[in-house]
Amino acid sequence: MTCSIPLLTFAEEITDIINVYIKNMVMPKDAYGDAAHLAMATYHGLDYLATWNCVHLANAFKYRRIEKINLKMGFITPLLVTPEQLFPEEKNA
Repeated sequence: MTCSIPLLTFAEEITDIINVYIKNMVMPKDAYGDAAHLAMATYHGLDYLATWNCVHLANAFKYRRIEKINLKMGFITPLLVTPEQLFPEEKNA
């Protein structure tokens, strides 16, 4: 069985989104990669962004701020989760 995962393109607008995150202190300047990760997922309308980064991304305290800023820019925020949260539920025996 073959599984293909499409590659996301880096559009110019993504740089603008990254700068908005940093300007609004959603991401610190030294977390440019985290801001880019979030901006790519947001711009492309992904449902989930799976990450082990619980400081800048999969953080319930930051989610509402990120969501508010994305809404102002006209984007829907993907759910920011750890990979563990994407495991299927185990059925009770």
